[in-house]
Amino acid sequence: MKRLTLAVAGGRKTEGIVERCGAAEAGTRILVLTYTLANQQELRSRLALRAPLRAEVHVRGWFSFLLGSWVRPYLPRQFANRRLSGLNFDGDPGRFATGEARFLDSAGRAYKLHLAQLALETADASGGAVLDRLQRMY
Repeated sequence: MKRLTLAVAGGRKTEGIVERCGAAEAGTRILVLTYTLANQQELRSRLALRAPLRAEVHVRGWFSFLLGSWVRPYLPRQFANRRLSGLNFDGDPGRFATGEARFLDSAGRAYKLHLAQLALETADASGGAVLDRLQRMY
């Protein structure tokens, strides 16, 4: 089941996610994405209290998800012979940077500022392989 949960603070989002993960069928692979490190830790802690889970639950942060599941495996399809070496948290390529220079610094790190756009363009360059892979995994 694919599900997106949006709610205000205190709206039981985390508890709802934990409950659904706990009720999932054996052998199911579940991806839970969250933006903050604190929420990743909170989810992992609550899931550990529900152990053993029948499903295989992966809790990931937004940036590690984009880097590891979208950009890193398929970057060479967008920028030939380029390898991703990490994330540049503070850098800014400048307003008028284009192409590879807009997304990657000289060390091959992706600019955090443009990571989401890089992920979209890499997915396009992959010819659908990014989404196909994720659908097979989760």
